[in-house]
Amino acid sequence: MKWNWQHEDWPNFVFEKSQFQKVHEQYLHKSGVLKGYLEPLLKTSRSEAIADILTEEAYITSEIEGEYLHRQSIRASIENHFGLSPASKSLPQKEANIAKAITDVHLSLGKIITVPLLNSWHKGLLNKSLKIKNIGVFRSAPVYIISGGSKNQTVHYEAPEHNKLDLEMKRFIEWFNNPVQPPIVHASIAHLYFESIHPYADGNGRIGRLLVEKSLMEDLDFAPLLYLSWAISRRQKEYYALLSQCSKGLEITTWLEYFSEVVLQSMDGTIAKIRSILEKAKVYDSFAGELNPRQRKAIDRVFAAAPDRFDGGLSANNYLAMTKCSRATATRDLSALVQLKIFRKEGSLKTVRYFLQKEIESVITLTHS
Repeated sequence: MKWNWQHEDWPNFVFEKSQFQKVHEQYLHKSGVLKGYLEPLLKTSRSEAIADILTEEAYITSEIEGEYLHRQSIRASIENHFGLSPASKSLPQKEANIAKAITDVHLSLGKIITVPLLNSWHKGLLNKSLKIKNIGVFRSAPVYIISGGSKNQTVHYEAPEHNKLDLEMKRFIEWFNNPVQPPIVHASIAHLYFESIHPYADGNGRIGRLLVEKSLMEDLDFAPLLYLSWAISRRQKEYYALLSQCSKGLEITTWLEYFSEVVLQSMDGTIAKIRSILEKAKVYDSFAGELNPRQRKAIDRVFAAAPDRFDGGLSANNYLAMTKCSRATATRDLSALVQLKIFRKEGSLKTVRYFLQKEIESVITLTHS
């Protein structure tokens, strides 16, 4: 069996181009909507959108690779990079690293991809990793993607030999910086192409996802702040299955169908997050002076769940843990939020849960399967 890079026509991927005209039109429409939401945001709201979206992207792109980080530490580090909060030297190293890498991509608008730039992202992602000796350089050994024990191993993929990486990456970078396909197609191919080369000993998936955002950023001429890893995580089994399937040949129509849908869903997620921030600002403007700090903390938490719903609703116990108040105070606070028509109450006795009013919820949540 040949891997995709062993075929004579590599890296000339083949796909049904006519299938993606409608996808391209959807992309253009959603990018216009996204830009329309981003441009008029006040500076403070835009900063909140940037911090929220980059934090979630950093957290989930690590989670996909089985690394679970602390969201608030990532958020604090991102705020440091954007000057939104005082610099702190006490943040955990891994969280600070991923935050810097994600921020560097966001700030790289207008820069072409180069080997030093990719190596700097790799250093940011894996700095002081105990697993990897050579960070910020291409791997110097073969890479096999394997599952199973020693007696029943399955080789899912074998990457190009390490002595071919300079040539492969030179060709990839030239292709990446000079797109000829529609933007959403180019970005989708970029991820598969980079993953197939697998130039680093670790971190290829995370950098491959950053390259998708970088590709779309350059097309849109603004940093789109996509919820890409969030969209992938919702269809993660399919993601790995199709990467494996398309590693054996150059026909990639099924990959492009899948990944272009993921990109469109990530744009929907970003739009929903921005709507969430705008809707929350409306709530605070409408009820200025009527909300205490405890209630604002609960409102912040529920809105932060967009573009997904606050799973299971907010319980009185959630509120107690969040605000450290008495149960009687929690009851009064939550009842007031219902009376103000910010929250709605569902269930009874021990099953009572609080959700955003449906009018608000319908604006800021997504229901993609």
